[in-house]
Amino acid sequence: MQTAIKRLRRNIILLSFATACTIILIMLVILNGLMRSSYTHRIDAAAELIAQTADRKAKDVQSESIDLASLTLDGAGDYVVLRNPMDVESITIRGTISCSNPAANWFSAGGGIVVKTYTADGTEVYFYQEYSFNNNVSEITIDFPTPERFHSAGHGIPFSETTIAEDVFMISQKWWASSSENEGSADETVSLSLESITINYKENTPLSAYTGGLVSRSYDEIFDSSIPESVSSLRSFFLVTNPDGTLLEINSGNLPERIPEDEAGRMASKGSDLTYESTDYECRHFEKEDMEILVFVSSAERQDSLNRLMLYSACIGIGTALLLFVMIYLASGKIVEHVSVSYEKQNQFIANASHELKTPITVISATTDILLRRQQDDQWLGTIKGQTEKMQKLLQEMLQLTQMNAVIGKPQNFERFDLCEIAEKVTLYFEARFYEVQKVLVSEFPERLMFYGDAGRIEELFNILLDNAVKYADERAIVRLQIASNKNSVTLSCTNPCSKFDEAQASHLFERFYRSDTAHSDETEGFGLGLTIAQLIAEQHGGTISVSYDHGEATFQIVLPIKGT
Repeated sequence: MQTAIKRLRRNIILLSFATACTIILIMLVILNGLMRSSYTHRIDAAAELIAQTADRKAKDVQSESIDLASLTLDGAGDYVVLRNPMDVESITIRGTISCSNPAANWFSAGGGIVVKTYTADGTEVYFYQEYSFNNNVSEITIDFPTPERFHSAGHGIPFSETTIAEDVFMISQKWWASSSENEGSADETVSLSLESITINYKENTPLSAYTGGLVSRSYDEIFDSSIPESVSSLRSFFLVTNPDGTLLEINSGNLPERIPEDEAGRMASKGSDLTYESTDYECRHFEKEDMEILVFVSSAERQDSLNRLMLYSACIGIGTALLLFVMIYLASGKIVEHVSVSYEKQNQFIANASHELKTPITVISATTDILLRRQQDDQWLGTIKGQTEKMQKLLQEMLQLTQMNAVIGKPQNFERFDLCEIAEKVTLYFEARFYEVQKVLVSEFPERLMFYGDAGRIEELFNILLDNAVKYADERAIVRLQIASNKNSVTLSCTNPCSKFDEAQASHLFERFYRSDTAHSDETEGFGLGLTIAQLIAEQHGGTISVSYDHGEATFQIVLPIKGT
């Protein structure tokens, strides 16, 4: 029973711990689901805000910045800007000017903004306005010239008699340079390097009106005051296309570098989630009146946050589970303590009751024997004698149960003996009993098998198995008793055909006083304690007993570990 109590405690711990872990796991799954939903909502909200701003700014393009290194050069070495010059209000040019002559007090250099036009006969005529950089200046802003302010490049044709090439103007590199040490226009000690330009457009210039090239901007150029936190906290960018898929704008958002035109074209044609510069982006589509906005928002932060959440959740879950395990382990000890105390009291009661009943039953048995010698044919005395013997056997088995429960888990007086010799001795006795009921006993043993244990208990174990087979095996059945061994254990099995075996009752067979319904007949003796005693004997030797049913045969199997002396 102590083993059963230990098993009960183990089951309580496992069930409670499994329940606690399941609850923790469900809570963590719900938490992670809520966090995923929150991040998805955050990405959707940021994408919606970006799309709304992009749509509003597409109706009135105020400015755009262009990296001159991304532009092509014409035959004269000028940067070609594919924009309509008549839409431009002013241009901000950024560059670096330097002088290699340390004696120069001042230095300057410049070039020109060139507009291409055609005469009526198709002759190309170029008009320009100069710009200049002085020392310690890295940025200049020039109002884009009106036709009256353009200078003709060597032609005596008025601007009004030409037609402007509406999709292009050029920005020249250094035309001239001078310094305090060389006031000519070709001072080689002065260098000028142009880097980027910002084109400031006239009011109400729509994005859809552009035919000469892509608009390239960033968030700083479309958000009026400052970039909202919901946008700045996520790496993102967007592309704008017309209905046929042609790119109108590349907005590099808050990326560290502007997106190349060819790369943007591939993104727009794909129009789905992608990986750019080793960062994953989720794509959101927004259909507008005459264009489509593709917003790409990085999911890397979400994934990193979710990974951290999973790590923290796992650590917290494991820590909580360990704490709960300790608490459940301690609580289970308190729970089974009451069961153990109750069981000990029950055993003590059975032992006391058995001892108290033993004397009067012995007196009744002895008195009945005396009376039977005087009146041998008395039917009533015979009945009393039979029931008294039955009561004596019951008391003997109950005392045996309490005695065995008391010694389980304690040092035993084990010794080495031949297991097969014990089995043969029991088999020889039962062969006659099997013959009397027209059943056959077949045994399969090794010639010799030394075992360390209690020889008397093992002999009783064989007796219980074969007695059970005699009582419950089918008529004319063949019962097989087998012994097998390996390096670590000995297996005892008793197989008998039993057509009336109920598999649903198998788990109850080792309970005290349990007998199946078919056992309560006048033809079958027993109190339902035999298999309980067999289980205790197996546990006393550190083994297990089990029953299985297959193809009409019930098999009782006992596995006993092999121990040294």
